[in-house]
Amino acid sequence: MVAQSEASVSLARVNHDRAVALAPNGVVSQQALQQAEAALATAQANHAAAKAQLAALAVRLGETRIESPLDGLVAVRRLDPGALVGPTGSSAIVTVVHTDTLRVFISVNERDAPGVAVGKDAHVEVDALPGRSFLGKVVRLSPTFDPTTRTLDAEVHLQNADGVLRPGMYGRGAIVLEMHPKALVVPEAAVQISNEKQYVFALSGGDKVQRRSVETGVDGGACWRSCRGSSSTTRW
Repeated sequence: MVAQSEASVSLARVNHDRAVALAPNGVVSQQALQQAEAALATAQANHAAAKAQLAALAVRLGETRIESPLDGLVAVRRLDPGALVGPTGSSAIVTVVHTDTLRVFISVNERDAPGVAVGKDAHVEVDALPGRSFLGKVVRLSPTFDPTTRTLDAEVHLQNADGVLRPGMYGRGAIVLEMHPKALVVPEAAVQISNEKQYVFALSGGDKVQRRSVETGVDGGACWRSCRGSSSTTRW
């Protein structure tokens, strides 16, 4: 359409220039000159309209290509190539996830909440990768407690450049509240309580055990909490 209008403009311009050159000698009448000028103006207007229509078609063609605002992987595709997508559709076409940094949400109870702050170290273990612990940091805290569970959400970011962690995994997370480098540590189940005193049983002399009174300090048994995680776009 644009090429055809360009050809019409070229022809109209040649006829107009010829009429302008011949009109002073009386070879071409004044009426013929005016018709040539009108034909040139009409051809130019048609050419401008064709260019505008082409630009509008280019815009519509560009709208058929949807680009993601972030680089990542397609986790869910809800429509197949060639499917009609209308402006009234409310469902997403695809879900794109960015997995280089994963977000983990650890629920913190009221007792431990005062010791949690942005920048604290955290450790996460997932059921799919037993025996491995992943280090992260607290980057954000919920301003309020959940009225139902009475817990506070702490958001922890884990670096996942190798892609070993995947959105959707379930596991346990712990936030480091305090450091006691020289403290003796025993399993929580090993501490026995009798008459409001605490004891542990320790090996003494081969196969004999001896009950020893202990004074407990920091209870770390409740530090590990179930956690849920997400990528940059979806919770998991």
